[in-house]
Amino acid sequence: MKNSSEADILAVVESAKRAASNLMRTGRVWEYSLLSRIMKSPDPIGRQPRSRNFLLCPICKKTHWSLPVHLRRSCMRTSSEADILAVVESAKRVVSNLLRTGRVWEYSLLSRIMQSPDTIGRMIEELESRGNAVVGIPTEAPTAAVPAVPDVPVEAPAESSSESSGELYQCPDTTKQGTSLRERMASLGYYKKHSLDHDLLVSFAKFLQFDMSNENFKQEVENVARFLYFMDPQQASLLFVRQHEKSREYFLKLSEAGLSKQTVQNYIKSVKRFLKFHTGSTDLCFTDRVLHEDCKNYISFLDNIQTATSKQVSKETTRKRFDTFQEGVLSSTQVTAVLAAAKKDFLAVIGKLHAGECSPGHQLTLTELQLVLYYLEAIVILEHAQRPGVVEHMTVTEWISRRRDDTRPGFVVVAVKEHKTAATQVATFVLTQEQEMWFDLYFSEVRPVMLGKKRKRVEDDDETDERFFISSTGKAIYNASNDLERLHKKYQVPKVTSQMARRAYKTATKELSDVQKTKVAGYLTHSTATAEKHYRMKERGSAVDAFLILRNLRGDSDSDQSDTPRGSSAYLTDQAAYDKLLRSYPVTLDGVPPNRSQRKSLAGEYERYCYDRWRSEQLERRVQHVLEHFARRLPSESRVKAWIMKQGWSANLPDAASIVQQWKPSGGIDVAMDSVVLQKFCRTQRWKGLAVADIEGKGRGVLVTRPFALGEVVCDYHGKVVSRQEGLATHTATAEKESGQPRSRNFLLCPICKKTHWSLPVHLRRSCMRTSSEADILAVVESAKRAVSNLLRTGRVWEYSLLSRIMQSPDTIGRMIEELESRGNAVVGIPTEAPTAAVPAVPDVPVEAPAESSSESSGELYQCPDTTKQGTSLRERMASLGYYKKHSLDHDLLVSFAKFLQFDMSNENFKQEVENVARFLYFMDPQQASLLFVRQHEKSREYFLKLSEAGLSKQTVQNYIKSVKRFLKFHTGSTDLCFTDRVLHEDCKNYISFLDNIQMATSKQVSKETTRKRFDTFQEGVLSSTQVTAVLAAAKKDFLAVIGKLHAGECSPGHQLTLTELQLVLYYLEAIVILEHAQRPGVVEHMTVTEWISRRRDDTRPGFVVVAVKEHKTAATFVLTQEQEMWFDLYFSEVRPVMLGKKRKRVEDDDETDERFFISSTGKAIYNAYNDLERLHKKYQVPKVTSQMARRAYETATKELSDVQKTKVAGYLTHSTATAEKHYRMKEIGSAVDAFLILRNLRGDSE
Repeated sequence: MKNSSEADILAVVESAKRAASNLMRTGRVWEYSLLSRIMKSPDPIGRQPRSRNFLLCPICKKTHWSLPVHLRRSCMRTSSEADILAVVESAKRVVSNLLRTGRVWEYSLLSRIMQSPDTIGRMIEELESRGNAVVGIPTEAPTAAVPAVPDVPVEAPAESSSESSGELYQCPDTTKQGTSLRERMASLGYYKKHSLDHDLLVSFAKFLQFDMSNENFKQEVENVARFLYFMDPQQASLLFVRQHEKSREYFLKLSEAGLSKQTVQNYIKSVKRFLKFHTGSTDLCFTDRVLHEDCKNYISFLDNIQTATSKQVSKETTRKRFDTFQEGVLSSTQVTAVLAAAKKDFLAVIGKLHAGECSPGHQLTLTELQLVLYYLEAIVILEHAQRPGVVEHMTVTEWISRRRDDTRPGFVVVAVKEHKTAATQVATFVLTQEQEMWFDLYFSEVRPVMLGKKRKRVEDDDETDERFFISSTGKAIYNASNDLERLHKKYQVPKVTSQMARRAYKTATKELSDVQKTKVAGYLTHSTATAEKHYRMKERGSAVDAFLILRNLRGDSDSDQSDTPRGSSAYLTDQAAYDKLLRSYPVTLDGVPPNRSQRKSLAGEYERYCYDRWRSEQLERRVQHVLEHFARRLPSESRVKAWIMKQGWSANLPDAASIVQQWKPSGGIDVAMDSVVLQKFCRTQRWKGLAVADIEGKGRGVLVTRPFALGEVVCDYHGKVVSRQEGLATHTATAEKESGQPRSRNFLLCPICKKTHWSLPVHLRRSCMRTSSEADILAVVESAKRAVSNLLRTGRVWEYSLLSRIMQSPDTIGRMIEELESRGNAVVGIPTEAPTAAVPAVPDVPVEAPAESSSESSGELYQCPDTTKQGTSLRERMASLGYYKKHSLDHDLLVSFAKFLQFDMSNENFKQEVENVARFLYFMDPQQASLLFVRQHEKSREYFLKLSEAGLSKQTVQNYIKSVKRFLKFHTGSTDLCFTDRVLHEDCKNYISFLDNIQMATSKQVSKETTRKRFDTFQEGVLSSTQVTAVLAAAKKDFLAVIGKLHAGECSPGHQLTLTELQLVLYYLEAIVILEHAQRPGVVEHMTVTEWISRRRDDTRPGFVVVAVKEHKTAATFVLTQEQEMWFDLYFSEVRPVMLGKKRKRVEDDDETDERFFISSTGKAIYNAYNDLERLHKKYQVPKVTSQMARRAYETATKELSDVQKTKVAGYLTHSTATAEKHYRMKEIGSAVDAFLILRNLRGDSE
């Protein structure tokens, strides 16, 4: 080993010493029987015994060196070989678990065992759960008494005074058929119900109303009350879960009474949700575990009923579709027939209002008032294809906030937040000038009269006054579908529903281009898959485009507002126009699409459709061309991208990632080796996707590191080709000759950190003994191996008499620790002075917003510090209610969780998350922090509801829930809780499911909050590039004046500048990065000095430098001009040293602060660039623009760019990991500069 390192030589020497030691200790004595067995084996020379552990026999409770031999000879001599091998495998798994997790004992666990009523029984249970055995137990060992759960009496509630008004999800119907059904239900007694004031129903109603935000919660609770009455008319209880047959009888009777299968399914869903609430969101699992289990079984029973009836529900739906099929899809004329029929009467009423013949509408009859109302509702539902919920929930504020389209002022756009898909989309519809006048007359003349008819009820005032459409009773309209039906009846026109109208428009759009289809889908809020993404803003222009498309489909004409171009090709069909274009410009791989004027002359109004289709077909051909090139071997994404770039295509490029995703082998096997790539692999023998590894019990083998598709070439074969029979025979003959088997390995216990490790030497070198010599480390490893050997041989069997003596000793817990450690176990968490005192609570945090230099958490999770009046008020409210009180962060539960977040999860906000958990734990138990809160489901729900009531957003409450959930997942999955306290571990898992239910229930409210933000953004509109950079323009004069001072050398390093001037330079440069370069604030906050010094100049365009920043949301780059580079360099050399000079020395902050590029006026790294940007806007009295607003503006402005340009901008903004470069790969400087130039052109800047 003369060419080897000293470490390798020492390792070999140590191995030789261990071999000699083993030989001297056990290897010199040979059993004749062993020699005999070896000589009788197929290969007596090469046979090697496998490494073994002592295994415990589960029958005789003794450890054995060869458990299979022992079982065959003794304990299982009459059993089959399969049964013996199963016992052996089970014993091996027990040993593995014991060595991995069963040797470390928590002091708190031992303490609980010693304090339990039956200490010795509890200790036996714990030992056996860890893979040990206790022998010599007397016939009647003392056991602990199990306390019985007392019955909870439930008083029979009185009958409720509020009668149900109808079936679930069925609107009120005054027709004869509906009345007959309700009369039948009432006569059969199926409308009788228990009082809604019963505790079971009250808690369920609150859950539906506040947690689930269910508007129909009263109807659902009433249905459950009816079901409970049928099951037991005397009292409402959960005991019905033990009456499966009677439950089936109830649902059958509902069907026999005439309810549809879908309505019966809704009853079942209500009962199921009622039970899921009581099993998952209350303390039932702790107060009555048997009843809790029965409830879960009953839910499975309901699942079976739903499955059985689902076919009948499907048949009902099919019948409806069949009726629709028979009727056929309506034409646009049929959809709006009622509008045409009623228009004359409607215009007559509008004429009265417009001419001022009636003083605010009071001379109109009730019929005329209703006609105006119904007609306007029909416009929204039939002409604009909106759902009835849009009409029912539209508010006065939304009408007043309507926006006029900038490019087409003849149209106004109304946005409605609350509707069916309000959790994901904002509904919009477009009105012409004439329709806007009609709606405004209704609002100013008719609506006040409707409101005057209202019978005052205090609880309805706010909601009714805010709703736009008011019924003739003076209240907000209840069901727009009913109003639409009345209008059809009045004019004797076949009824058209919202669903029929939407289906008609959807069918009519089949022949449109994909772009037009997407616009219409967004207008109808028809599908979240085709509509705008949740976080993107719907534009007014797109809404108007969709409206014009629908109007063209209806065949309406409006010459003064028409947006359709007229020309010689205006009346071509889209297919004819495309065929005509192809004759002049056929689709080829390397072709260029015709320009707009050429398309216009050939395709007329279909020029955009033809352009999109031409590019789509060319892209398909290019994708197929790429797939054919990489026919037999899956290429990497980078290789596909490189090959595409070689083709010289400048636009309409195939996406490499999608090609790799859809790749499949193609071509025949005979020509597979003609591939240049495969020939290269054969020469180099560096086959991608394969690796050679040691396989336990098998030797060295070849493994795949990625999936291979059917028909893909894996590698070439250099050996002799044999038949299957020859291969099997060879395998059998050589199975016993495998050499180079890896040594069997056990989990070893580190004596320093008291944790088990799969590779103890590696752990010691890296952590606990990294400063020790190799000899000391190897000595510790050998000691750990001996401890494992002794434990497996003699330490797993405990005598009952020994346990009895320990329990009777004066210091039971100390004696137990001594015995455990003597057997090779470890006890951790031993307090300095046991028992420990209760954990003190941390007093309320100060209410004032912290200064920038404070390291204390400044607000709610993921909410940046806010010094505005609203933020301060929220914090004061939280503090006054005591929700900021928390347990000490030094508690073991919190310390271990903090380390997990900081080191394992690399969570920078770990302090804030741990503080939130500490507050939650204090609310659950102010005396002591523990995991016992998992048995208090109802109190937990109360805490999260109180946070919402205090004013926290639903998203922030969700973040609290996520913190608690992560805290529990850590303790259940990353600690020994499952071994120290299995019951508590199971309760923790149930509690996590309970939190999942809360998250699911509140997710809709979170989505609605997001939608409201998008609604506000929609009302504000997308900013122009001038508005985005307005603050830079306003501050530029003052900024350049300061830069002039620095550049002219008037101040010796910046010391003559005032604090205001220093801050101006800082804030202005931050604004350049955030607003001009559209970067996230994290880029500014994490940019380092090293990254500034390492900036790169573009080789082809030396006037630009590229700065790359690693640490933030995703890796980022931004480009500076020569002038901007000079500004940044002046800040670095002149201003930054002055800022650093203001720092108050704190050792722990030095390294981080000195490395950060942007330094605040307090001398520390800036904490929140968002606040600095806001201060700059306030100083120059410019409307605030955030990073998100700026990025949205640029994203919207890139819509008309080519795909290549869009991709470059996406990469520059690090907007999507799918289109941007991977996080750890260097972006090309040229691409960054290209993207910067595109953004500058969009801003209209020129240099």
